[in-house]
Parts: sequence; C-alpha cells; structure tokens
Amino acid sequence: MKKRFGVSVILLMLVLAVSAYAATLPSQGGSNNVWGTELNTWLQVAHDSTGAIQSNYVTSAMINDQTIAAGDIAPGAVNITHFGAITTINGTHMADDGITTSDIANQTIVANDIAPGAVNITHFGAITTINSTHMIEEVITTSDIANQTVGLNDMAPGSINITHFGAITTINSTHLTTASVASDELAVNSVNTSHIIDQTIVANDMAPGSINITHFGAITTINSTHLGTASVASDELAVNSVNTSHIIDQTIVANDMAPGSINITHFGAITQINETHITNNVTLNGLNVSGNVMRNIVSGVSTCGIAQTFNNTLGGLVTLPSTPEVISCSALGDAANVTTVCSVRVVNTTGFTSECKTFGVTGGAGQNATAVITYVAIDL
Repeated sequence: MKKRFGVSVILLMLVLAVSAYAATLPSQGGSNNVWGTELNTWLQVAHDSTGAIQSNYVTSAMINDQTIAAGDIAPGAVNITHFGAITTINGTHMADDGITTSDIANQTIVANDIAPGAVNITHFGAITTINSTHMIEEVITTSDIANQTVGLNDMAPGSINITHFGAITTINSTHLTTASVASDELAVNSVNTSHIIDQTIVANDMAPGSINITHFGAITTINSTHLGTASVASDELAVNSVNTSHIIDQTIVANDMAPGSINITHFGAITQINETHITNNVTLNGLNVSGNVMRNIVSGVSTCGIAQTFNNTLGGLVTLPSTPEVISCSALGDAANVTTVCSVRVVNTTGFTSECKTFGVTGGAGQNATAVITYVAIDL
C-alpha cells in the first residue's frame, strides 16, 4: 500500500498566484529605483534565500482539491488527525489494488485485517496443506467452523467427551451412524443387557465356553425347548453327560452304537437272549441264521487242550462257527516259524473240548501244544 505522505516542493505557480500578502509586486513605470527591492521583497514572502518554498507557507487553501498524489506525500507524514471526521480507514478510502506486499511491514497483518474468505491455498506459496503447525494454539473457535463440516478424521483420539455435547447427557442410537461403533471403541465391561436388543445374540456372538447355567436366570435345567434343532455337536457334550433320561425311547439305531459296546449288562432283567429278541434271518459274523431261531449266544476265551464249560447250559443244538462242525484257528508261531493249529473236537450243550498241535515249516508230524483261543457258541 502506498501511503500518501508529504507535499511537493514544486508549488511556485500557486504561490505566485497569491496576492493577499503585504509585499507589492513591482509595476512598470511605478517602481522607479525600487523595482528590484520590491521584487525581492515580494518573492521572499514565499521563498527562502535559496529559492525554495518557505516551510509552513503552503496551506490547504492554496491547493486545488484532489490534486495531491501519493508521490507528493512524505513517508509517515499522514496520520489519523488529517482525516477530520473519519476515525477509521477502510476499503472505501483506498483505490482498488492500490496496496501491494511491499507496502506492508512483515508480520504486521493480524486476523482482523483479513476479510472472511479472502485467504485460500494460492496465498501460501509452496505450502499445499494446512496443518496444526500453521495455527496458533486455541485460535480456532466454534464460530470459525461451518456447521456439520467436522469429520471423524478431524478429531484426535480421545478428544471428545460428554462435555462437548451440551444439553445431551446420554448417548443413544439416535446419535450414532449405523454400524459406526467398532469393538475397540467400547470400554471393557461397558456393554450390559440393557444395551442389547432382545433375541439378537446368535451363536457366533458368543465365545466358546462363555455360557454356563448362571446365565439362564430362573432356568435350572436345559431341555429341547432351549436348543435349536441339531445344534448340539458331540464335542459340546461333557464325558458321561448323557444318560438314559436324555434319550427318547426307541430312538437309538445300530449306527449309533460302537462295535463291541453292547454286552449282557445292558439288558437289565434279561439274562438270556432268545427268539423274542432276535429278528429272523439275522447275520452274525458271517453265520446266516435262517429257519431256526437263535436262542442264546455264549462267547469267551479258552485254553486249548482242556474241556471248556459254558457259563449257561445251552438248549438243544449248539454250533460253533466252523467248517462244517469243527473250528480250526491258525496262528503264526514263534521265531522258529512254527504254526499252531487249534481244533474243537466235541461240542454239546454244556461245553466243548479242543486240541492244538504245532507244525514246523519243513512239515512232519504235529506236536501237542497249548494256546489261547476265542470262541463263540450259538444255541439254535
């Protein structure tokens, strides 16, 4: 901004035009012998001995209105006392684009000097982004921020608390964007039953092992009404946690039972299996029972070469799986490559006898031997 200071020293014509002073301008024919004196006297009214205009000689009345330009004014010569009734300088007193950066002292422009919206990124030179290093602490107030323009990224972590919400003392769903709260934004133990919509927790929301009987209130026993169909897997059941009271009658099928898991102890008062318990045409270990009814089964371990007695006396016709009436079992012998062959000789309703012989790999007669055999006797 060029300030208008000083008064030009070249105002001679204005001074010469003034005739109200006491000195007389010499006239032709009327200033004999004093013409030079009168002229000097007249000139000295406005000029000093050097010919320059005398200090404080030129007054406002001697200057034509609106004829003083910026170059006529000395720096610092003008202050607020020269503006009469004007107490504040504003844009109406300045020519457009009349002030340049060279007219402004460095670091002298303050916030009030700048019109709202007058500054943009083009005024910052090499600076392309404004950050906190360019701002004085606590210089921005709420009046400087347009409504609803502060986004999530504008706020430092932990900078917002309940004091920033004015009359709002409790945050609820009306203040939050849908699905905007993440798990890491919730304090430990901050969520309780009052924050959860009824019947909205599904299986995937619960950590393994997090539910126990204490979470069921007045419910002390879990039954089928509390469980989704086929929702309990085998690995979710504790060992020995299921008993007969948990199983619907007549719902266990053959595939539910592990091989060898059933024995006589599972039949309660039934001590013998008879035709009422067996379906005709059943196959047992390759023995197809058809026509006759299987009334009892005896199994056990015996030592070959002795008479084996059944625990229970069987009925009429007794058979051991054999080809056709004698069972032979072979087992690889010891390190001498000996084969032991066991044969059942006599089978009746009370028991049977067996015989075992060993045979070497080179052949020859067998020798009597002792071996352990497993047998199954079927009462037909």
